[in-house]
Amino acid sequence: MSVLIGPGTTALIVIPFGPKSLERTEEAYNGVMLAIKEQELKKKELEQKIKRGQPKTFDRDHVLNTVMFLYWREGVSGVTICEICERANVSKPSLYREFGNDDGLMRSVLEFYKKIY
Repeated sequence: MSVLIGPGTTALIVIPFGPKSLERTEEAYNGVMLAIKEQELKKKELEQKIKRGQPKTFDRDHVLNTVMFLYWREGVSGVTICEICERANVSKPSLYREFGNDDGLMRSVLEFYKKIY
């Protein structure tokens, strides 16, 4: 009998013959199940550690849609980063963190446009 412990990992439980074979098999099975539960708990703890901090509130599609319409109305050279941040209601650091620089923002707007239309 084999029991799957995790991705690509199995534990082989050998069933011996004898008067106490059933008890030994049960003990082995319980040991494997305990190991599985411990692995699941460790995985949950890791997931919780990863999720620390503030949740992401930056709405990429909203920003791209706002920038796209600003570019259409006022032209690419007529829109400043400050104006984009004010209209999209985001901070400059958030904008630069997401897109890198002005060219990255423009490239993302063009890809967004191709995706929508």
